Formats: sequence, C-alpha cells, structure tokens
Amino acid sequence: MRIFELEEKHSTRSSSPSLSFENSGQSRIENVKKTYITIKMRYDNLYKIGKDISTVTRGLQFSAFGELGALLRRLKGAIEEADIAAESDVVSQGGNDGAGG
Repeated sequence: MRIFELEEKHSTRSSSPSLSFENSGQSRIENVKKTYITIKMRYDNLYKIGKDISTVTRGLQFSAFGELGALLRRLKGAIEEADIAAESDVVSQGGNDGAGG
C-alpha cells in the first residue's frame, strides 16, 4: 500500500508545476513563432531586394566594376542558390503552385 500512497502524493504534487510548465511552454512557443515571423519577414525583404538588384544588373560585365562587381556576382550566386533551394523544397514536399500544365 505504501507504494500506492507515494504515487498518489507524487501525482498530486506534480499537477501544479505542470500547469506552470505548460504556461511556460506556451509562452516559449509564442516567442518562437514571433521570432520566426520577424526573421522570415526580414529574409523575404532582403531576398526581394537582392533579386531586384540581380535582375537590373543582368547582362553587366561584373569584372568591369572591381570589388562592387565581385559583390554583385556573389549576390547573384546567393539568389540563385536560394531559388534552387526553394524549388527543391517545393518538389520534396510535393507542392504545387497552382499553375496548370
């Protein structure tokens, strides 16, 4: 009987801390969501700017611009890598962008 009493006491004591742990867990989840959204928005903004710069500099001979040209070449490469990664994510998830064909 003694083991049963210990288990019962343990279960009644642990219910209160678990509620605070759940609230703490919920708070952490909300903080992670907010942080993710903030970072995702920043990434999307930077990606868009990089994509626009890559588009308007298409056809330029980057070597003629020295260090700026080297940076533009790196930016273009990073944008292309991000595009490839995004495409592979869509394919691996079996997603469809809604375009028919």
